[in-house]
Amino acid sequence: MRQKNANTHEENEKVKNANTHDRVTIREWLAYRIQMRSFVAKTLLSSRRLFQEFLVDGFTMMEVEKLKWLRKKSNKAQSLKIQKS
Repeated sequence: MRQKNANTHEENEKVKNANTHDRVTIREWLAYRIQMRSFVAKTLLSSRRLFQEFLVDGFTMMEVEKLKWLRKKSNKAQSLKIQKS
């Protein structure tokens, strides 16, 4: 058991050092949750319908974030265009 915990701690430190940003995107979090791990219960991956629902919800969250980002950028572009006129 100690070996598994030591490996995961080392892996977490490598990930921390590799990523310079403090936030995790929805896509990164979903990718992390979907990965198979030997030391974690596989309830989500074993439940077919639950897993499908999880994936659909995750995809929907990603699309909503994209739309929010586009809407925010388009508002900024429109305000810059109005200011230049």
